[in-house]
Amino acid sequence: MTGTQREATAEAAGSRGRRWATVATRRFGRRLAITDLTAAVHARTMGDGADVVIVPGLAVSAYLYETQERLAALGRVHLLELPGVAGGRDVPGTPTLRDDAAAVTEWLRTRLRRPAIVVGHSYGTQVAVRTAAADDTFVAGLVLASPTVDPRYRSLRRLLWAWRADARTHPEGLVEVNRPQQRRAGLGRVCAMGVSMLADAPERWLAQVAVPLTVMVGSRDALGTEAWGRRLTDRPNGRYVRVEGGTHTFPFECPEALVRTVRVDMGKDTEQ
Repeated sequence: MTGTQREATAEAAGSRGRRWATVATRRFGRRLAITDLTAAVHARTMGDGADVVIVPGLAVSAYLYETQERLAALGRVHLLELPGVAGGRDVPGTPTLRDDAAAVTEWLRTRLRRPAIVVGHSYGTQVAVRTAAADDTFVAGLVLASPTVDPRYRSLRRLLWAWRADARTHPEGLVEVNRPQQRRAGLGRVCAMGVSMLADAPERWLAQVAVPLTVMVGSRDALGTEAWGRRLTDRPNGRYVRVEGGTHTFPFECPEALVRTVRVDMGKDTEQ
């Protein structure tokens, strides 16, 4: 079997997995009130100047604290903690990706006075993309770090395999940083996020987005591929950044890589 055939087989399996995940996502319950969702978002804000909004990964945010602190030298940086996650308040029901995107969209509309660079990492990239597709009025540009879910991993079996491979690359200290917030979110919230991210197709939402886009993928990312990242940036105003030696969690182990990229997108530095 050729590489192209293997990729086609993986994407076909991913398509079937996405259909299953779509059905499973519907079982998490009713659509939640946008006012409750938005009020539940907690923004950890620091710095002054142009706005940068960070949407973190699956049910955690503390691993991005150092990245936020470094970015605060460039502008006013908001690290959003989603409903039921970290400092985010609990809401009735179990929010999914759709709910998180709705909450972030409304948060941008009601809390910002000017467009911001919106940075997503992992699960947060899917939230960021759907946010920009819903309303890009307050989105000056998107930075997607370690975007999910690569089409070849859009089945539960393949995604779990990739997560196990990713766990073997975790830098020292990451598990200890993430564990308290994962426990606070609870298994139900984590599962709702995980299943709904499988049901999503970010490339379809990106087709509705016109703002500048930067995609960053680590050369050792077990959950994403360079081919996937380059496919996303094959568009006007698209830019691909390869993070040499970076894993899926490169913003934790190498925050300066993300800071350099955001600096360029803010117009504060020359092209990388």
